[in-house]
Parts: sequence; C-alpha cells; structure tokens
Amino acid sequence: MDDPAVIAGRVFDAYTARDPEALRTLYTPTARTRRPGWPDDGSVDELVASAEMDMAAFPDLCLAPLFSVAEGEATISEVRITGTNTGEIVLSDFGRGATGTTGETFPPPGDPWISRA
Repeated sequence: MDDPAVIAGRVFDAYTARDPEALRTLYTPTARTRRPGWPDDGSVDELVASAEMDMAAFPDLCLAPLFSVAEGEATISEVRITGTNTGEIVLSDFGRGATGTTGETFPPPGDPWISRA
C-alpha cells in the first residue's frame, strides 16, 4: 500500500487537474465525508459531487500542500487553496447562513480566492 502522504498528494493533484474520476479512485468504497451544512455523512459519491461543485465554482482551483505528516494510515496536511470564483456556488444551510441569503446558489463575484486549510 502507498504511503498515506503520497495518496494525499494524489488527491491534491486530482483536484488541481479537475479530475473527479481520478479523485474517486483514491478513496476506499467505505470512505465518509461531511461538507459544512450537510445533514449527514456522505459516501464517495457525495465526496466526488462536492469536488465537482468546487471545480465548477473555481475552474482554476489549485491545491498546493504546504506540510504533511503521516502516522500509520492517517495523514494531516496543511494546504494552500487558490482559485477564482467564476462559477455559481451551491449553498447549503451553512452557506446560506454564512452569506446571509436564503437563495439556493450564490452568484460568482469573479474574485480570486486564497485559503489555507
């Protein structure tokens, strides 16, 4: 089995390449995810759907690992995320609360975005 940090790097590469199917292959079928505002944990299908929403909202999305540490089968990474918000963002309850709107989507402002996660 590959080193978890290597697999994490492949996840970042799949996001940057905007390749959701490559991303899908990097998760075990039992993987679980939760996006802020989602009512329940999601499967790999929801994880890929979430990535596709991010890729649509930020077509130039780039994830660059700054630091990773692995222990056993777990990896924690600090990632610099950049992109320009030129696509609609689909809002959940969390997103509506954060943006102060009741709408289902948030229009793209076209602004560059930088985050560290």
